[in-house]
Amino acid sequence: MSTLGASPSFNSWYWYGTNVMNQVWMGWYTMPVTGVVTGISFYADSYSGSTTFQGIVWNSSGGVYFGGSTVSCGAGGQSVGGQHWHTSAVSNVTVPSGTSIGIGWWRSPGGSMLYSAGPSGSPNAYGNGPVSAPSAQTGGTALGYQVGAYITYSQVSAPTATTSAASNISSTGAQLNGSINPEGTATNGYFNWGTTTAYGNSTAQQGMGSGTSAAAIAQAISGLAPLTTYHYQVVATSAGGTVYGADQQFTTLGAAPYAPTGLAPASGVLDLTQPQTFSWSAFSSPISGDTQASAVLQWRQAGSSAAWNQVTVTGTADTHTFAASTFPAEEIEWQVEVTGTAGYTSAWSALAYVTLASPPAAPAVTAPASGSTIPATPYTVAWSPPAGQTDYEILVVADSGGAPVMGTVYYDSGDVTSTGTSQPVPFPTNNLTVHVMVRVMVNTLWSAYADSGAVTVTYSAPAAPTLVLTPDAATGSISVAITNPAPGAGQTAAVSNDLWRFATLAGQATAIRIAHGLAPGATFVDYTPGSGIDYQYQAVAFDSFGNSSPSAWTD
Repeated sequence: MSTLGASPSFNSWYWYGTNVMNQVWMGWYTMPVTGVVTGISFYADSYSGSTTFQGIVWNSSGGVYFGGSTVSCGAGGQSVGGQHWHTSAVSNVTVPSGTSIGIGWWRSPGGSMLYSAGPSGSPNAYGNGPVSAPSAQTGGTALGYQVGAYITYSQVSAPTATTSAASNISSTGAQLNGSINPEGTATNGYFNWGTTTAYGNSTAQQGMGSGTSAAAIAQAISGLAPLTTYHYQVVATSAGGTVYGADQQFTTLGAAPYAPTGLAPASGVLDLTQPQTFSWSAFSSPISGDTQASAVLQWRQAGSSAAWNQVTVTGTADTHTFAASTFPAEEIEWQVEVTGTAGYTSAWSALAYVTLASPPAAPAVTAPASGSTIPATPYTVAWSPPAGQTDYEILVVADSGGAPVMGTVYYDSGDVTSTGTSQPVPFPTNNLTVHVMVRVMVNTLWSAYADSGAVTVTYSAPAAPTLVLTPDAATGSISVAITNPAPGAGQTAAVSNDLWRFATLAGQATAIRIAHGLAPGATFVDYTPGSGIDYQYQAVAFDSFGNSSPSAWTD
């Protein structure tokens, strides 16, 4: 609401003559409250002309702050104590509390202002003098009359603001409520909110009008954290000031954890005779500090409406291992839901599908036969597979008392994608008892390993090479041609040769190696023999396992 107020009446002398005064500043006034100025009243005693005058308010720097309506200031107006007061109406200009203003009037508005300095400084010859008769002025006429002015204003009352309980509270949002009474002055309203009474967030301002009764204000907020306490207050602001409603608070609702994703296995075929581990994504929740308390995994025949088979996993684990033969030979569908320590349960995950089947029969190893000998390396391992083989794997493992030792592997072919039923296999260690293990894949499932039984690796060194020497008198060199025979039974293949030369020099028999790592079947030209000396040559053949066989000395 508004109450009427007025400044004091400021009085002075106004005179005229050669230097006609166009404006009169009466005095400074500091607004004690925020007010809406409604009029500037003034009088010019004894002035009987009909010149147009206007009430004016200056700002603190001497510029015009605002003016009222123009009036004809003569002998009319309201007579108060013999003074004829006139009111220059003002269109509701709000002046904040504490504002220093100059109050006065001017004649012939819009004309030149002789007193261009405004109301600052000391009183001068053109106004604001003491209330007494003026003396003669330089360049003027000692004629004058007393003048006065004051302003009237309506004091602006501050609005009132009441914070009400929040509504529509969810896990991530709420509606803030309150009411504001503008108390007759144009008012805006908004809410401060946050997780403490420091708030930190503000909603957009809403116009609340200028009525004199309380009006509701509401604002929805979103993006909140679940299970979190928030503070809020309504705020009203107008020319009468800014008012803050009392603090209120609410707590958002809890929220379910996010449904698990990343279910595995989600395709393919699994061996139903083996334990199978099912897994899902790590627990995730919108609630800070929430962790997985349990999970439920359920499965059934794919596409059926049969009752679910369920298993509960307690704690934070995101895997479960089913025992062998838990599932029938069929395609199943499965899904998972999780419950957090905050007490909320997620939605079920999307369905995942996987097929369970019995593995194929193991192949029969046809070579080597149990108790046989591996006579050479590499040796071709062969087997007879079940129908539908797509892949195979061969292992050579240690023997212990006639049984294979799967933890000691001498050779592993890895997964070979092929329908083949044989493969050369290296046996790098001679005189060793081993087992050859073969398994095959059918419809993405591996069979069990088939065991050849214990076999003994027994093979000899490569065949001895032979040499052909060809002297060249023109160059004084000897060409040595090496022949490496094909491996015989139990022999390995030669992979390289060393070449030695023997001679008797100065009564001393000497053999030196003149070449190393010559390829099988290579020819070497010796350019260093001396004249008149008898030379002999020998080649030593090596296999890939370091076994060697020398040739005879040849001259």
